[in-house]
Amino acid sequence: ASHESRGLPRENFREGYTRHVKALVAVGNGAGKDRRLGMATEFVALTNPFDAGYGGTMQAQLYYDGTVRPNAQVEVFERAPGGSVKISLLRTNGSGVVALKTKPGYDYLIDAVVLREPRGNDPKIVWETLWAALTFTHP
Repeated sequence: ASHESRGLPRENFREGYTRHVKALVAVGNGAGKDRRLGMATEFVALTNPFDAGYGGTMQAQLYYDGTVRPNAQVEVFERAPGGSVKISLLRTNGSGVVALKTKPGYDYLIDAVVLREPRGNDPKIVWETLWAALTFTHP
């Protein structure tokens, strides 16, 4: 409906996109914590999967333009040790927090997308998508 109300064509239009990505990497014993970096959209890990007391539930808070994103769709890619990938969908809660159960030895990528009218100067681009992503492993 937004597309049509802006009088945009149904075909032959362009989208611009940016990715705002973080990877959690353990150095030494893996101690540490994530923080906001000021990206246009970003996940902030609230739990550390490398912490000795990690209980298998990863929590991350999703931001867009400096504020939390409640009830946002989050896509979860879970890669098994053998390489197969399972994709599922979750939603953030009222505080913009998503919680997912993880399995030892599996790799994870979570992402969330913002679709907005473009803020750039290219008249050919009619939509912008901003991808927030966070990758990590459950050791």
